[in-house]
Amino acid sequence: MKPWMVGGVVWALGITPSQAQVEEGAFQLSAFDNGGPFYSDVWGYRDPGSGREVAVLSASDETIFVETTDPFNPVELAAFPRGASLWVDHETLGHYIYVATEGGGGLQIFDVSDLDNIQLANTVTTFFNTAHNIRMDRANEMLYIGGANTAMPVLDLSNPTAPTLDGTYIGGYVADLFIGDGVGYFSEWFTGELKVVDLSTSGVFPYLDVEVSPGAVCHNAWLNDDETYAVTSDETHHGHLTVWDVSNPSNVRVVAEFSPNPEAVIHNAHFHGNFAHLSYRQDGYWAVDLSDPLHPQGAGHFDQFLGADTGAFMGSFGTYPFQPSGTIYVSDSEMGLYVIALAPQISHEPLPDTDGAEGPYLVTAEVTSSDAGGGVQWVRMHYSDVEGLTFQTVPLSLGPGGQWQGNMPRVECETTVKYYLTAQDSLGIGRYPRSEHDFALFSHGETTVHREFDFDAPSNQGWVSNAIVGTNDWSRARASGLDGDPVGDWTGGNGWTTNFDGEYSPDSVTWLRSPAIDLSGVQNARLRFRRWLTVERSSKDKAVVEVNGTEIWCNPDEDLVDRHWVNFDIDISDVADGVSNTRVFFRLTTDSDGNLGGWNIDDFQVYSIAGPCPESLDRRRQTLLPPPN
Repeated sequence: MKPWMVGGVVWALGITPSQAQVEEGAFQLSAFDNGGPFYSDVWGYRDPGSGREVAVLSASDETIFVETTDPFNPVELAAFPRGASLWVDHETLGHYIYVATEGGGGLQIFDVSDLDNIQLANTVTTFFNTAHNIRMDRANEMLYIGGANTAMPVLDLSNPTAPTLDGTYIGGYVADLFIGDGVGYFSEWFTGELKVVDLSTSGVFPYLDVEVSPGAVCHNAWLNDDETYAVTSDETHHGHLTVWDVSNPSNVRVVAEFSPNPEAVIHNAHFHGNFAHLSYRQDGYWAVDLSDPLHPQGAGHFDQFLGADTGAFMGSFGTYPFQPSGTIYVSDSEMGLYVIALAPQISHEPLPDTDGAEGPYLVTAEVTSSDAGGGVQWVRMHYSDVEGLTFQTVPLSLGPGGQWQGNMPRVECETTVKYYLTAQDSLGIGRYPRSEHDFALFSHGETTVHREFDFDAPSNQGWVSNAIVGTNDWSRARASGLDGDPVGDWTGGNGWTTNFDGEYSPDSVTWLRSPAIDLSGVQNARLRFRRWLTVERSSKDKAVVEVNGTEIWCNPDEDLVDRHWVNFDIDISDVADGVSNTRVFFRLTTDSDGNLGGWNIDDFQVYSIAGPCPESLDRRRQTLLPPPN
């Protein structure tokens, strides 16, 4: 199944449980295939003098150097034979490229100081013959050889073309590793362990911490720039990305997980800036925004694989996101090299709530575009009217320090404003928040919270669920990551979900009801919660929010597939103000086929804002969607 694109957002049609996904903002610039017949990993090099950029691509039995300085027109510079293998890895140190493979032949060292005359400088077989992975410690000029036939040798590259042996790690089979500032993160695939190792003393490898990754098949690890967070990949069916707090290397801990498609197998993950870049086999390439590491969000998806996701070890093998131009390399096992780039990326700190301060309110954002995008063309803010049904647009201008800024006009009454930002370059449009169903929220006026639940208490606290027809599969649990659901909840351990262990039940009418909430004497009541909802169009499967017997929201008559936790906020004053036993219902009515993930709900809150807004028409019982960008 291949997608179609509107406004920089790619949607997958014909949704099935294994295909339910939204693809956002990743664009193919070009592709390279010299006949393979199969390919493995990809790495990159940038010449410091000329700025020329090169992909280092491994085909079945050769290493290919492909120039991508013009990312729309890749050019092969050279190709060198080596041992045939599906598993090859590359590294760089200065103007040298190092290559090792499970096909044998030890370590090949290429001199790329002259890109028009690349040379094989040396082949070293003294310390190992085969290897699964290599990783460079550039600060200390050391090369670690993971998965070698001789445990894991560590080579001193003080002389870049004539390595010497510094030491050997014999603790276990290391499939991949990351070298930080005096600390190593070893992914021992067969045991599923992430081993944190002290490397401060040459040739000595004491453990600081040992943890088993959630999927127990830890294939690789990578850290962010300041080495406070790490990502790991569990290379197995239903394996996924895990985010770790590693600020204390002696006590690393899982803080979040991300699974865009449980049917696919994740391979490798790299952490660069605020993004993790994933090779997700049959589900292609994913960029994951980790600017908030506790809440990963998909930021870009390029799916080059033509078939269905079966969990096979084919499709996207590797990715290289480190070129300064923003060009990203993705290697495909059968199709070769794809050169891609992301749509403009928007970084924004949401406006803080105010107790009624008069506007205007300054909105600022940082927007980045790849070189292939030709620079940011425009940035816009879109903010709602009082009821969030129509949106006004304000252009932002480039200000001091490279920030885009503009003013949200004065809010005339006490309410919660929904807003979002868009930016365009020549490739397409980026959005903040990323989902078209999501908004930043800004409350104007004095707010009072009347009841809230994070669903992490020992009991259900008065929440009740049942089935009118069919099977009741509501449960208060940790979201499972199956059928397009999140892995874990927005906060804490639990939320309410309709498919803890799979799809929601067919031919059913089920509901979840809140306890009574006393809103006696309350004016301007509002409902807010976090939502992750995957459901077919409302003519087939209907998801409803109801307050005191009145439907205030239902899904549109088109498939709704959240890929992030979405802010849901709506005025319920018409049906809840002054009602002493207000109750909120979540309903789901399903047909016999095409069932998806259903409701996931967390951080429920009923609140009010002091001061009445001008009287207006009844705006509710409609789907809240922004206009086209």
